[in-house]
Amino acid sequence: MINNSFFYCLVLLWSSISCGFVTSLAIHDIDVTVSGDDSLPIYSVQQMVRVDGSHARVIVDVIALLPPDSGDPEGMAEGTFKIELPTGASPFLIGFGVEEKKDDAQDYFLSYSIGDGWTLDEIADLRKYHSPSFKVARMAGKAIAAQSFTEIVNQNVDPAILEGGAAGSFSTRLFPFFSNKLHRITLGYDVPMEYGVDTNRLRYDLPIPSGNSRNKSPEIRVELMTYEEPIFLDQSAEYIVQESLPLLVQVYPMTADDRSYTVEFQHDFATNNAANTLLSLRATPLAWGVVNDVHHFETSFFIPELPSRDEIVSTETSQSHVVFAIETSFTTARDQGSMERYQEIVTAVLENDPAIDYFNIMVFDIGVQWLAPPDGEWILNGDSTRVAAIEFLSSILLEGATDHRLALDVIIDQQQKQAHLFDLFLMSSGAVTWGESDPNRIVALLSSSDSDNSEQQSLILPRRVHTYHVGSSGGDPTLLRRLSNARGGVFTSVDPATKISSPSEVTQHLQPRIALKSITVEGTLDVVISGAKYGSDPLLVVRSGQTVQISWRASSSDARTLRVEFFGDSSLDALNVTLPLPMAPTNIGVRAYGILANAALEELLPLSEDICRSVALYYRVVGRTASLIMLESEEQYKDYNIIESHFFSSVQDIYPSQVVQEFSAQASRVARSAFSGLLDFLDKIQATGVQFAFPDDVSTLLYKAGLSDSSIDIASRARIRTDSNFDRTAATIQSNGLRLKLEENPEADYDSWTAESDARKAKGSLFAALRALTSLLAQQPGDFVLRRDVALSSIELGFPTGAYYALEQVAETRPWEPMSYFQMAQTAQASGLPDLALVLFEVSLAGDWQPRFKAFQEVSGMLYARHLRQINDGKADTEDGVAKFAATREPEIRALFTAAEQAGMVVFMTWNQDSSDIDLHVTEPNGETCSYSNMETKSGGRLFGDVTQGYGPELYVQSNLKERGDYKIEVNVFSPNQNRLSAPIKVLVEVFTDWGFSNDEYQAFTTVGRDSNQGLINVATITLESPTTDIVKLPVGDGTMPVMPVFNPIFQFIGSVAPEIDMDDESMDDERSGGSSSSGAGSLGIDFILWAFLTLLLTLVLVFV
Repeated sequence: MINNSFFYCLVLLWSSISCGFVTSLAIHDIDVTVSGDDSLPIYSVQQMVRVDGSHARVIVDVIALLPPDSGDPEGMAEGTFKIELPTGASPFLIGFGVEEKKDDAQDYFLSYSIGDGWTLDEIADLRKYHSPSFKVARMAGKAIAAQSFTEIVNQNVDPAILEGGAAGSFSTRLFPFFSNKLHRITLGYDVPMEYGVDTNRLRYDLPIPSGNSRNKSPEIRVELMTYEEPIFLDQSAEYIVQESLPLLVQVYPMTADDRSYTVEFQHDFATNNAANTLLSLRATPLAWGVVNDVHHFETSFFIPELPSRDEIVSTETSQSHVVFAIETSFTTARDQGSMERYQEIVTAVLENDPAIDYFNIMVFDIGVQWLAPPDGEWILNGDSTRVAAIEFLSSILLEGATDHRLALDVIIDQQQKQAHLFDLFLMSSGAVTWGESDPNRIVALLSSSDSDNSEQQSLILPRRVHTYHVGSSGGDPTLLRRLSNARGGVFTSVDPATKISSPSEVTQHLQPRIALKSITVEGTLDVVISGAKYGSDPLLVVRSGQTVQISWRASSSDARTLRVEFFGDSSLDALNVTLPLPMAPTNIGVRAYGILANAALEELLPLSEDICRSVALYYRVVGRTASLIMLESEEQYKDYNIIESHFFSSVQDIYPSQVVQEFSAQASRVARSAFSGLLDFLDKIQATGVQFAFPDDVSTLLYKAGLSDSSIDIASRARIRTDSNFDRTAATIQSNGLRLKLEENPEADYDSWTAESDARKAKGSLFAALRALTSLLAQQPGDFVLRRDVALSSIELGFPTGAYYALEQVAETRPWEPMSYFQMAQTAQASGLPDLALVLFEVSLAGDWQPRFKAFQEVSGMLYARHLRQINDGKADTEDGVAKFAATREPEIRALFTAAEQAGMVVFMTWNQDSSDIDLHVTEPNGETCSYSNMETKSGGRLFGDVTQGYGPELYVQSNLKERGDYKIEVNVFSPNQNRLSAPIKVLVEVFTDWGFSNDEYQAFTTVGRDSNQGLINVATITLESPTTDIVKLPVGDGTMPVMPVFNPIFQFIGSVAPEIDMDDESMDDERSGGSSSSGAGSLGIDFILWAFLTLLLTLVLVFV
């Protein structure tokens, strides 16, 4: 343990609640927990808000206490800070420190002014004055952050990593919390404004700390900073009007059933000044920032207003057949009213779009379900069928995680089978919590170009994809915007808390649109536009009322003209809008440009890796290439070249719009290639400092010969066992405990979801069991200990593809942990992708892992040898190059890893938490127990090592083939992670019977442990049955996998190889009863007896030496 070290994991995540229950999470819900779900008492919450043109900046300060006698023996604990953020929020700062106790909770409030306390340095200095230990995290590339964390800390505290695409519920781990001390937690984020006819609006929700009973009415202060006196927002505030140039501020009071204020800032919006009145265009006030006195950054939104005249704009007709794809995961239910909005959207589209004759509905979470069989007849659009559709949706229980890649794969597969092109209406929160996590690979499914390969060009894609983002208290519309943009569709945002008042709100695909050829701003160096297709015609298609963000760099702050040129019709004159001068420069304006630029560059990953990282580091955008990390000392920062701030020179010559235009077509092709994705995965791992010493043949296979996409495409296996029409209604819930939890709270705890999963598993509903358990990831998608937990259960339940994706995310975030790779190899093998499994086994063996992980290589080597044997026996379909490689590789692997070639039983045990010591106990048929205190048994059982530093593996081998009967497998939590004393530990036990023979069998079991007071936890009792085959052929000459024999009465040493043996049942029975058998011994021959004697003698000599 490293004392007084501050580390944290910055993760934006989604969480949610089931349909039919009444509670929900809301913006600025706040919770600070330790040891799982134990909420700390919160003394005060302060939130400061400043608006700068198109964006607002919010600084949140929370004072929380770790009660006396809490934490580990040294009085320290790892904590988690959670807060719900509004849609579009982008955190840029997290700070943490011990706070001195004060007489009054209000004394923890800080004083701000409109001009001070808003930059990074000002935020830190203001808090250090009150809390000398207060520290602010620094930006670092993901590779450097992971490497520094790996080498400094050997405990389960995640590195500071925020993956792009997640938004809404912010969760960060902080260490250490000290017993009986107050702690200040500070979060800063920027968020874009909303826009009305002549105002920009900020919906602001008052903070509410956790409902835990220990939180007794903390002091709360929210201040809205303006150019006059600050406006204080509280539950008693009434309508407020503040007339101050250059804006009018109006605060509307909360309604009785809400805690949200709507703050409106009234401006004179800029409008087009040209004679051309075919299009009205309004531009919002600017967010403005200056760097080094000469580099100006400005951001605005423009809003087109289109006339409904056919000669000017196009009104497109829908296809006669449409599919509604609706997310029904636990995520989508976080806001009360989500399902009601889904039903209103379906009804509005079917009733008001006259072109739609037929439809179908597919709901999706970690699997899919159709209203009508997709291969059967379409549903006729009529009154009765619409009612039936709504009844179907009303019955769905919202639970589980969300797999957008699976949903789109199924949709595209169905489009290939249909005689009709159809339009897709996709409704979702946009959260990606299961399956493929790379948004670029998800979006690439819906894009194609002339440069694509013939297979991609031959795919028939839905003609239009219209997307709906349903969510208010957090959410990530980015993925949905991109999906609709890829197929020329319309994106619509829907507030789940507000009933749809007019069908036109959700049938915007029927509204007129106009195509734009170019958007420029006079006197700028670079212009970045949200949703633009650089290098394509048209650049952008807009509809009336749509807001389009536009940011630019310039060398001055002069008044500018926004110019829009139309696509197609040369008779339409370009439109010009003179933009207003900005009010005052702030860092908000600089960062607003950086957020939009980073989003555009992330769409090009991995091609834009270095450029994107530079932009993210300078503009402090936590995402797919950069992280926030807090180390113990300045010396440690210097060791890893993590600087306090990054210089503008690193991004001065980067012009994102040009980069996007140059690489967008190539990036799309790379995103569709499974092999490119594998190489990118390996490159990212090595960039973190982990190096692979591949043999030459492996390097040739990977980097010269290559592998086909089809041989390693894990996504192609995702639909296996995921689309069964199991019961998705509320009756699915087996546990009254879970039902009661969800009736009282927006989320359920680990134990409730686990108990529900176990109950479904006991009934044989394995997919339903996994669906329930993945709800935990919907609640906490950034918790990679939990993600590995669910992955282990996915292996046990028989869904290896889902486990593969979960483990891949863990590996990308914690690349120094080799267990992820060999478990990925196992899941790839189980998914029917032997080539992918082979590569990942090689990765697990080739890495320069820390010494404490060396035991994994022995286990991985054993599993790899087994995999190669299956390839060489023709039991796995591989490419020619892989087959040839496997033939030469198997003897090399067997020579390196000799723990067991044949065994009656092999048991592997791993678990999901670092810094934990879990012990394996196997009680053999004769009653003797093999464990850390008795590592070799009289019958030949052996435990290979006692892993005490976390994750395992512990390996048990019963090499005596004659020891048949019942084996009782138990585990013991000897020592849990001291900083997560009550956190659950998921243990995976994998059992192979008749290891090394063609009739071997595999079983997997999981169990949950918490602390050392539990004693032995029963996992399973495995019965080794007597074999029925009389002949055994061991793999010595012809390389075939042997059949499990009747038993050799001579002890079989681990890894030994014997000639062919004939035995009968009588000899085996005599040996098990302790007698002798002349037929058994006589059949061996003197040569073999001599060979066995010499082997024994050599073994004894080696032991004594």
